[in-house]
Order: sequence, then C-alpha cells, then structure tokens
Amino acid sequence: MLGGGTLVMRHSSSVSANTASLGGGIFLDALWPTLSMSDSSSVHGNIAEDGGGIFNLGQLTMNDISSVTENTADSGAGIRSQGSIAMNDSSSVNANTAEGTGGGIFLIGTVPYNGSVTLKGSSSVSDNTAATSGGIYLSEEGTISACDATGTDEWIGTVEPNDPNDFLDSDVTLIPGGTGGCA
Repeated sequence: MLGGGTLVMRHSSSVSANTASLGGGIFLDALWPTLSMSDSSSVHGNIAEDGGGIFNLGQLTMNDISSVTENTADSGAGIRSQGSIAMNDSSSVNANTAEGTGGGIFLIGTVPYNGSVTLKGSSSVSDNTAATSGGIYLSEEGTISACDATGTDEWIGTVEPNDPNDFLDSDVTLIPGGTGGCA
C-alpha cells in the first residue's frame, strides 16, 4: 500500500500465498498508511525476503482474533515493522519461520519510526521459529508493552517461548501494565 490511506480487513478476509521481496502479503509504505485487521482476518502462507506476512512502516492494528500465521522470510517472517503494532482481543502472530532473525516480529525502533508493539486482551506471539529470536527481535530502540484490555498490571498478552527460547535481543523497554502504551 503506497502513498497513505487505510486498508481494512474484516469478516474473515485473508491475504495468502503471495511472494515478494518486501512484504510477501502486505507492504505498508513510509507515508504512514494504516492497516486494520478485525473479525478473524488473516495474513498467512506468504513468502518474502523481509516481512513474510507484513512489512509495516505505518500503523498496524489487529483486533477480534486476527492472525499473522505460517509466513516465511529471511527476517521478520510474520511482521517486519518500523511502525506501530497494536494487538488486541486475542490476536496472534504464530507459526512463522525466519531463516535469520525475528520469526514472529522483527521490530526496528530507530528514529523517525519509533517502532512499538503493544499486546492486549490475551493476544500472543507464539510458536515461531528463527535462527535468532523466534518471537520478537528488537533492533536498536523501541517499546514492547503487554497488558490486559483494561490496562492493569496483569500480563495477559504474552510472548511465549519460541525457537530459540529468547524472544528479545538488544536494549529493550518492556512495560507491564498501564504505563506507556497500554492505557
């Protein structure tokens, strides 16, 4: 998606079985477009060098059991992001495979993008595989927040063990509860 705008996926819509260099399923460009996934929508079975499912330079919101699954890439098999990712309402990034780094999510937090991931309401990053950081790989700076739907200190959103068991590399700001992005 180039040049801004909003892409809305809902009612069990899917993007699957595509191949590209960047963003096998969906590419969101640097002019801050928005992708909103809801109602069990999915991005699955796509292949790319970077961002097998989604290459995100904008704002990605996943609601209502949306998923990014079974994508393949050299890095960021599920999602490669320099933008923001908000996972809500049991959304998931799972069963993605990276040859290199970031099986589930490869997050870059450098200026001007300030990449971030927020997990709420039983959302999860699980069962992903990579040579380094199966779950979430955080490159440089950025924020990863996990909280419940009300923004309390419960860790309902989860980043579970992936392959290998580390899910974060680099300097990480991991924020439980209502501070920074979960309010």
